[in-house]
Amino acid sequence: MIQIGEIQWEKIYEKEAVCEIDKVHEDYVLLVCYSTCIQTKEQNSQTILSPSALLLSPSCGVSLQGKDGSLVVDILRFDSDEAFVLASCPDNLPFVLSDPDETHALLFLLKNEKQKNRVKCDYYLTTFFYLLFEKFKDARFGKRQILHQKELISLRKQIYDQPQKEWSIEKMAQWMNISPNYLHVLYHDLFGVSCLEDVIFCRILYAKRKLCGTNLPIVAIAELCGYRNVEHFCRQFKKLTGLSPGQYRKKALAALPESDLK
Repeated sequence: MIQIGEIQWEKIYEKEAVCEIDKVHEDYVLLVCYSTCIQTKEQNSQTILSPSALLLSPSCGVSLQGKDGSLVVDILRFDSDEAFVLASCPDNLPFVLSDPDETHALLFLLKNEKQKNRVKCDYYLTTFFYLLFEKFKDARFGKRQILHQKELISLRKQIYDQPQKEWSIEKMAQWMNISPNYLHVLYHDLFGVSCLEDVIFCRILYAKRKLCGTNLPIVAIAELCGYRNVEHFCRQFKKLTGLSPGQYRKKALAALPESDLK
């Protein structure tokens, strides 16, 4: 689950003003810098080139100051137990962004969705986060051209468009006209996750949307997500979110204003 805190979009710190993130925070802090700046952390300083991003884990502080003038930065505070988020900030180090305009636009969309605070907000936020962190992964670790890349991207789109289908690795490999083992290697190499893990992730993402946006019973949602056994669905849902489907629905709806529940 992802819980969004404060979002400051295109915040400007005038010359000599300091963007200070202290150590007492218990959430994650994402900083996207659109100006070259000086980073100071634990009395050590370094120059961060523009455009760059810095993802701070809980209790990690930092100070940023424009190097040759004002500092323009997007700041996002959030809490998450999603695997793709936890894997993105093992060392709290800055990295250069190859497409800052797209990142800036995604953060703007996140800000708008949070302000709307509607029933489907969690689904959209998670989707935007997933896209955002895919970009961060590409920026940090690079992405070389991989064999069958076009077909793999098409396969992944089908998985996310139709999570209810029976996505066995054998059927996916047959569609790709390659062996299951080879598919597993290529898919993980390109997306950083196995085929079946990705199927489970997109099904749980779809389930979250249905739990928040409909009154369907959990057994019906399990079927819509491609699960024939509701107990198996509940186990996988709790494994990924830490909550049962019923607990997740109750918590998500309790966070909505009364106007959204009518």
